[in-house]
Amino acid sequence: LQPTRGALALAPKVEALLQLAGETVEGARRFDPATSERVFRIAANDFVTAMLAPLLAGALERQAPGIRFALGFAIGPRALEALRTDAVDLAIGRFASVPDGYVSEWLGDEGYLVAGRKAHPALQRGLDLGTYLALGHVLVSFQGGIRGTADQALAKLGENRRVATSVPTFLTALGVAATSDHLVTVPARLGQRYAADFGLALHAVPFAIEPFAVLAVRHARAAGDEGLGWLAARIKALWGPPEAAAPTRH
Repeated sequence: LQPTRGALALAPKVEALLQLAGETVEGARRFDPATSERVFRIAANDFVTAMLAPLLAGALERQAPGIRFALGFAIGPRALEALRTDAVDLAIGRFASVPDGYVSEWLGDEGYLVAGRKAHPALQRGLDLGTYLALGHVLVSFQGGIRGTADQALAKLGENRRVATSVPTFLTALGVAATSDHLVTVPARLGQRYAADFGLALHAVPFAIEPFAVLAVRHARAAGDEGLGWLAARIKALWGPPEAAAPTRH
């Protein structure tokens, strides 16, 4: 079904009425995290899910035991569409842009680190660009691609790396790196959290690669949602700043 021009013209007014109605209802029923049994639906990428789920589950267990959350994979335009259609309450991740009609909050900027197994024979003296280019790599791609952010940065230098394996999740990629001589370039926060669990050493990326912003986005009609505001504040506090950049660790 396709909306008529009249329906499209009415859409902003209908959204405004829905927002007003929601604010009226919520105003009459104040949000209390200690007693609420609300279920929050969150869209996120794999990186955010791996970092946020353990932290948020623990925080809610202590502060709001009746509240539940459901995390699902959705990124970029798909996540924004899920917000627009009310399929999710909050979207967290990397967005090229956030259009009008949405409210975003910056959680932090995220850089990258390279992970390789601790006993890797080529990494005992650290990681330089020549070694990075000579070794195979694991790429995380939700769509099964073989080029990512690191490849785009290398292309600016006129260089290429060999992506030997493409997998859809970061934890899978760390597992591959732990059982092979492949490297994996990961968000710094994720590497700092999980590298030791996989027996991996962390190395600085040996070339310039731009960090990315992590945003928490909601639809503008939910701007007055007290419960969602509380959740967003908890997530921002849990996310916090990443660990300070460290030298190569073995």
